[in-house]
Amino acid sequence: MDNDLRRTILEYYANPEYIQSVTGHAVSSRQKRLPVLAEYLQPDGLVIEIGCSTGVYSDLAKQYLGLDISLEALRELNAKGRWAVCCDVAKMPIKDGVGTSVLSFDTLEHVYEPQEVLEEVARVLKPGGRAVLRDVWLKAEKHTARLPYKLRKKLGKWTACVPRLWRELRGDYRVAWSRITPDYTQVANDHDAVSRVDAHSVYRFFRRRGFEALNEHSNPVMRLLNPWIRHRNWVVVEKRRTTD
Repeated sequence: MDNDLRRTILEYYANPEYIQSVTGHAVSSRQKRLPVLAEYLQPDGLVIEIGCSTGVYSDLAKQYLGLDISLEALRELNAKGRWAVCCDVAKMPIKDGVGTSVLSFDTLEHVYEPQEVLEEVARVLKPGGRAVLRDVWLKAEKHTARLPYKLRKKLGKWTACVPRLWRELRGDYRVAWSRITPDYTQVANDHDAVSRVDAHSVYRFFRRRGFEALNEHSNPVMRLLNPWIRHRNWVVVEKRRTTD
């Protein structure tokens, strides 16, 4: 990433309009997400949130650490008396195996190297720790936004099956993602998304690294169509205490 692009990104995420928009979305979504968090989040220990912005979920654990690229957003989080670090979440300044949970909301579609971020998530979790990820999987390209929402969902579901089957047959455990062209000229409709990530490959990535999937469909054929058996669009995995 060149310096001009980095500067553009930092300015975009320091924009008060952007911070207000992200915080508003998190507040409006919080209530319907709390039951899933109550089921899977492990608050007794260090909870790390990547892409935390102003820390709408920072009250869910006594030991909380928020990570975000926006220094301005983290000022608000610091004002709440919570720990926060401004950093690239693909290079977390955290020791190995210290987190009981890593939490993410709508983050992976905004990072340039999703696999590097997930490798960091796997690294910082302790055995028995959980990654609880609620992201926008298979984010649609801008040019498909004119299509009806239900049609876009069906197209995304069916067109994902062939590459998923191909990855299964090849034994490919890498995170499957493609680049989306961002628009940093306006704060609207997730225009800053840069990556289109397939949750099916994220489960495979974690299973390869000794994690157990807690809400993935158990039938390998069915999960080619829909990876989730419970809590659609959440990827919840637990790091095994002992690995083979």
